[in-house]
Amino acid sequence: MATVAPCAYYGCGCGQPGHIAAFQQSGMAYPTYAHQDPPVKLRLRRLLLELKPLEEKYWEAQQLVQQMAVHEVGLWVQAILEKPLPMQWMHNLSIHILGELLQRHPAIVTSEFGKVRKNVSWLFPEDGDVDRAAAFFRNLLWTKETMGQNTKSEASTFSKLLMKRTKQNDLCKVPACTGRAWLVHIWKDVPSTRPNLDLLVSCVVRWLADPYETQGAKAACLKVLSEETARLRPPADLETWIISLLFQEVCRHPMQHSPDLQQLLCLLHVPPHPSSVRCLLGSSQDPGYLMTLWGCLCNWLPQAPWMSGQACEAWCRAGPPPLYALLRAMLVAFSQLPDSRNLCRSAIMALAALGTSSSSISTQAPALLLMLFHDGPVLPAEVWMPLLPLLDYLSQFSEQAVELGTRLRSLASGGFWTAPRLGGQMASPPNGQMQAQLATFQTAPGATWSQCERNQIGIHQCHQAHGQGWPQEYQTCHPAPPKQAQGAQGCMQPFTTQTEFHTLPQQTS
Repeated sequence: MATVAPCAYYGCGCGQPGHIAAFQQSGMAYPTYAHQDPPVKLRLRRLLLELKPLEEKYWEAQQLVQQMAVHEVGLWVQAILEKPLPMQWMHNLSIHILGELLQRHPAIVTSEFGKVRKNVSWLFPEDGDVDRAAAFFRNLLWTKETMGQNTKSEASTFSKLLMKRTKQNDLCKVPACTGRAWLVHIWKDVPSTRPNLDLLVSCVVRWLADPYETQGAKAACLKVLSEETARLRPPADLETWIISLLFQEVCRHPMQHSPDLQQLLCLLHVPPHPSSVRCLLGSSQDPGYLMTLWGCLCNWLPQAPWMSGQACEAWCRAGPPPLYALLRAMLVAFSQLPDSRNLCRSAIMALAALGTSSSSISTQAPALLLMLFHDGPVLPAEVWMPLLPLLDYLSQFSEQAVELGTRLRSLASGGFWTAPRLGGQMASPPNGQMQAQLATFQTAPGATWSQCERNQIGIHQCHQAHGQGWPQEYQTCHPAPPKQAQGAQGCMQPFTTQTEFHTLPQQTS
């Protein structure tokens, strides 16, 4: 402070600094004529307004708390929360005193804090230090929960204050900010503060899909959702519910979402099954909608589970990343739909086209194609063979493209109908030969190359000289994402669709 505070705040009426110091050293009580306030308020004002370095003030506050009598604790809490403070450092010092008192006298502080009408508003002024205030608020709520006291009132007040400050009527729509991140951490650390399940799930999934949220807050969202699903959701419908949440968020903002949504798949105990994906497509089978969904997911970089001990660890070690397991299940589901040939061919060609782009996923596209060929559905020749020209181009940069092209041509050498090189015309085989070839490769919907090999359906070349199991790059998990969450990644232009999910209604922004 630039000027000397009025000496009335020190309990002295003359205003002379020397007189003030002599009065403090005398040990005399504060004169009643200077102020009618209780001694606790006068000591607080002296601590806040006396001209001393800030470090010395914090040391003095520490000594004050240690020597404070029990019967004065409640008076100090009331004096601190009585009115807003004009300067941020005063507010921070007051929160520091409250935090020290909470550690030494938790029952008194929690009780007195609840008696103040605008306690949460005092903690979070518009220009205050949100991190310092929220840390104390979380400790206070955690203490109340351990003592068996109600915490929903303060947590609900904080949520409403957050909506008021961001000018939103829906908690889900509160933009990414420090206060929102702290609210998620409070939900994680103090379960009794969580709202009803519908609002909780809507918020954590929406914020997980926010490309501007930090990874720390998203990990807290994932932890909250994991605990709630383990407590309330039976394993039978967990898979369908989790995949529906992911699909809804992708379709809600096809051009503005975060790839961190794939962390929802880490809550599953088994890889995504095609039947679960198939039942979520609804009665509408609009190719534009399906290709939009496929294109968005193909643009994501695969991620390993963020937290150890998750349900997916067992099946992630034995197979591809969770995202690629979902794409495999989607392709199998596509193969079971009407006009599956055109749909699957469009999906595969769109994925191959990503390999020729300059996006970050371009280096992963050939390996994903190889995985889908290795353990995806058995598809007719007309689905895979148009891929050869693109594979010839990608072979200059990718060993997986070379391997996939070799496998396709090894199948063609056995009488398989192949596509010509780039620039040529496709030669049609005799009708009888075409029908025989197509009949050879059209098996039950959803069948995989591995299943066909066990049934000895003329495709043993797929597994010769290339080893069994997953491609080498998927046998180890990809590294965890960086500290800052991945930003939104674009996808193909969304199509208008009326598709509705069967589990949860689609949400509008």
